[in-house]
Amino acid sequence: MAQDSQDTMNFAVLRGVRPIIETFPLEQAEEAFPHMPKGNIRVVLKIAD
Repeated sequence: MAQDSQDTMNFAVLRGVRPIIETFPLEQAEEAFPHMPKGNIRVVLKIAD
């Protein structure tokens, strides 16, 4: 891993940086879609239980 990537990962661990993840059922994919290009959250579409 490149040193800058390693530094970023170390910073995230030390500061408790966590991703924001929103889960939507597949039926609500249209509602989830506007969140995707913004890049401020990670969207997961749930296909089955």
